[in-house]
Amino acid sequence: MVPVELPFGLVSMKVKYTLEREVYRHSVALPVTVWKFVALKRIDTEDFYRKYTSIKRDALRTAPFRLSRSLPPSTLRRYLSELTELTDYQQFLQQKSYTEYKMCSALTAMNVHDYLLKIRVRPDMSVVVQLAPRTN
Repeated sequence: MVPVELPFGLVSMKVKYTLEREVYRHSVALPVTVWKFVALKRIDTEDFYRKYTSIKRDALRTAPFRLSRSLPPSTLRRYLSELTELTDYQQFLQQKSYTEYKMCSALTAMNVHDYLLKIRVRPDMSVVVQLAPRTN
């Protein structure tokens, strides 16, 4: 779900899902304008966990993807200022062998659908984005 800039105003999104024990992977090209219909909102840590615990089983997860070496995980918060840290970035840097760096946000799509967004940066610098629906 992290967009990759393509020519002609498109972004690429990698999608992985399982259907009847078969794993499918696709790369989907989306117009950049799709991102204009999504609004991120800051949410505090306690509120996030209270709401996320009951809906995390319904969360959509991306396949792990690698961050560029020139893009440290802390820059995600620079570009998406509404992200809240769930774990400390300095602790992630110091204990890199086993600590994940986690961030979260509330997300509204089309001013109707509410989601909780969780971004997990693993010790090997792979990233998993999780999106859990708060509305049906």
